[in-house]
Amino acid sequence: MSRKLLTAALAVLALPVATAQAQMHYGVAAGLSAPEGDFGKVADAGYHVTGLVTVSAPLAPVGLRVEGSFSEFNYKSTLSSTSAKARLLSATANAVFASPGIMGPYLVGGLGIYRASAECSGCSTSSTKGGFNGGAGFRFGLSGFSAFLEARFHYIPGASDATTGGVKSSTQFIPISFGLTF
Repeated sequence: MSRKLLTAALAVLALPVATAQAQMHYGVAAGLSAPEGDFGKVADAGYHVTGLVTVSAPLAPVGLRVEGSFSEFNYKSTLSSTSAKARLLSATANAVFASPGIMGPYLVGGLGIYRASAECSGCSTSSTKGGFNGGAGFRFGLSGFSAFLEARFHYIPGASDATTGGVKSSTQFIPISFGLTF
C-alpha cells in the first residue's frame, strides 16, 4: 500500500515539472510606426514588419521574445527632395510579463541593436547603435494560434552634437502592431 501511495505522490510532484517545459512559438506582425521627438519633426509616419520567436513556460508570468524588424519612414517634403527615406533594421531581445491564460494584457520591453539608414537622391548614410524599447499589448488566444495588438516606444540614443550646444539627437518611434503567433 505504501508503494502505491509513494508512486502516486511522485506522479503528482512530477506533473508540474513535466508541464513546465518551455514552449516555442513563431510569429509575424506589421503595422503603423509613428516617429516621435526630433525624428518626428523630420519624418512622416511609416510602416513596419516584424518576425518573432517567443519562448515561455506554461503558467509562468515571464517569457522571452526575440524579434527582427524593418521600418520605413518618408522624410517630410522639402524643396530639394521629396523621395528621401529613413529605414531602420532592428534585432531586439525582450522580456514579456503576462498573466497565465490564453487571453489578456501583457508588458514587453528589452534591448536591441538598431541599424538606421537615410537615403535621398544623391545621398546615403547609415549607423548602427544600441537602444531599448518598452510597451504593452493584449493577446487573444484562438484555436491553434494567438493574435495580439501592441504599442511600444523605441529609443535609440544619438551622439552629442557640439554645434547645437551638446543636445542629443535621438531616434524615437512608436510602432503599433497587429500580429499572429503559431
